[in-house]
Amino acid sequence: MSAEVIIRPTTIEDLPTIAAIRLATYPYLVRSLEAYQQRFPIVPERARKLDVVAVADGLVVGRATAELDIFTTEQGAAGVDVLVAAEHRRQGIGTALFAQAELHLGEIGARRVRAWVPGEPDLLNWARGLDFEPSRPVSYSKADPTALPAMPDLPPGVTLVSTADLGPEATYELDRVTVTDEPGDVEIEMIPYEEWLALEWDDVDRRHDLSVVALVDGVPAAYTVVQADQETGRSWSGGTGVLRDFRGRGLAKLVKSDSLRRVAAAGITAAYTANDDQNAPMLAVNNWLGYRVTATQWSCLRTL
Repeated sequence: MSAEVIIRPTTIEDLPTIAAIRLATYPYLVRSLEAYQQRFPIVPERARKLDVVAVADGLVVGRATAELDIFTTEQGAAGVDVLVAAEHRRQGIGTALFAQAELHLGEIGARRVRAWVPGEPDLLNWARGLDFEPSRPVSYSKADPTALPAMPDLPPGVTLVSTADLGPEATYELDRVTVTDEPGDVEIEMIPYEEWLALEWDDVDRRHDLSVVALVDGVPAAYTVVQADQETGRSWSGGTGVLRDFRGRGLAKLVKSDSLRRVAAAGITAAYTANDDQNAPMLAVNNWLGYRVTATQWSCLRTL
């Protein structure tokens, strides 16, 4: 490191700088500053989270987090994230941040650790040097919500409502049942309702007016959730699910089509989403909607 770098615990005053670095690094990861500030003090204690920043010449230039994965019942499943501002890379800052995270992961009993790494050869090689092995890719895609194909016709018995109309309890139940179907390296298990309320439903970026549910004969059958950073004109599709008994009816296409029209009407100009490369049905829907890949990240795994 060319300048003295101090690694210390993150404070809420650091979040504006961290949010700016993340926006510059990952414009496809949608989260407002207000959402960062909201979530910072409410991470569940059982996550055992470490949150530190790197400071050089008095400026925050990077951040690392390490915590147990609370969205699974797998013992010792954990995650680590390292972020360094582009102009401060290749100075050993990321490695120093990871060293702190690695110590913490050992202390909290982590066994299998996942890191999301951009699909750039030098970054993947850096991760390999830390004993992580790329496992499976996830594609991040962008769509123009003002340039959509024609809205599909509603089948008989199907109505579309917002999650604001549906309410939190029924939305949670849809999320709980469908989230376990998401492909990935870690088997997902829904967090308890009270945690979900605080972390998901009450998220200041979550737009209940833009999130859509398909009712089949009055029964909630499919949904899509939207978060939005109105200031930057970006939205994020935070999850789309269809109950198994209702699949094959085009409901995912319906809820996403309607949701994106609401997104456009709200003044959003860039809609982002992500898909595991093995999730062929959702990839087909998103391709039809006009989503095009803008970035790739790899789920990288390490056993401690």
